Amino acid sequence: MAKGGPGIPARLPVNVSGPSSVARASNYIQVGSYSTNTVSSLNINNGGRVEVLDGSPYGGADIGISTLAGTAEVKVSGAASTLAAEQIRIGGSRTIAGYTSTGAPVADIDWDTLSVGQQVADENGNLVYDRNGNPVLAVEHPLYGEVVPSTYLNGNSIYNKSTGTLIVENGAQVDTQTINVSVNNPNTPTYNNQGAVLTVRNGGVVTGDVNVYEDGLLNGNGSILGNVLVDGGTLASGNSPGTITIGGDLELRSGQLEIEIGGTGVNEFDVVHVLGDVTAADGFDVKVKLLNNFIPQEGQSFEFLDIDGLANFDFSLLNLILDENVQNGFNISFDNGALSLVSTSAVPVPASIWLFGSGIIGLLRFKGRKN
Repeated sequence: MAKGGPGIPARLPVNVSGPSSVARASNYIQVGSYSTNTVSSLNINNGGRVEVLDGSPYGGADIGISTLAGTAEVKVSGAASTLAAEQIRIGGSRTIAGYTSTGAPVADIDWDTLSVGQQVADENGNLVYDRNGNPVLAVEHPLYGEVVPSTYLNGNSIYNKSTGTLIVENGAQVDTQTINVSVNNPNTPTYNNQGAVLTVRNGGVVTGDVNVYEDGLLNGNGSILGNVLVDGGTLASGNSPGTITIGGDLELRSGQLEIEIGGTGVNEFDVVHVLGDVTAADGFDVKVKLLNNFIPQEGQSFEFLDIDGLANFDFSLLNLILDENVQNGFNISFDNGALSLVSTSAVPVPASIWLFGSGIIGLLRFKGRKN
């Protein structure tokens, strides 16, 4: 059973496990809730399969993974385990009545106590405020005559992003046309920095295109057999660290590419391997972070973007950002369809090390003379 924290109701997870286990739905599956404070999970493992069929004359076979606050997670794990849907939405946005004094989004209000001119409260009696901290008052709807929060009227709407996670791992596969990680809805806040996450790792495969929007994250060391668009979100390859493979094109429109470096060997620094073309907008951020107290030596090179289908890529468009733990500088170099980070400064050796080293040398000389 999934256990909820304070104020978070527990929900039984749905498990589809075993090669003979198949779950089918027409048109749509929602994992999570349009309300706040929910814990929901769907686990597909050991060869299980979940598929969403197009059973509507209007078309569509979608799965939504989202909740305003709490947890909404789908995990597809193990060889032959499969999730299939035309479109997958991780996270999203929706209108809310407002926020409590602690900043929690309010989707469900106390309709029984709603009175014109009075401040709106949620189902637990917490008063509701707008983005600027002003009380949200109940008003009469001009068209329907119903008493509603003022934020339900046109022009007063408040939107908040929801959170969700999809994990594809250990040889599992997701078959889809498109995955949207978060939504392209600028200036819409998240709660407690809970964004939307797609993790593809340890042999996991996604067949389809992936769009990573603001407050969205694509990470892992698996394979995306489609195009990837980063438009406001973050691409963080690797498994701290490792290589992610993109079978189509990679478009870096806005957002950031995060590269972790923990050494010079294979799988000691992040790599994005792109079988198609790579394009980038001017000023796209590449953020570098060092792991495990690793300090690069001057001239060491880390090939972080391996491009098979290079087509006149202008790497000068990239904006290099060094994390606060990066002591050395880096440049970005380009050679034969690969982009590399090259350390540009020598590592200063602490004086105590030199003194200790000199002591060793002196000791060796002393012993030499004695003999």
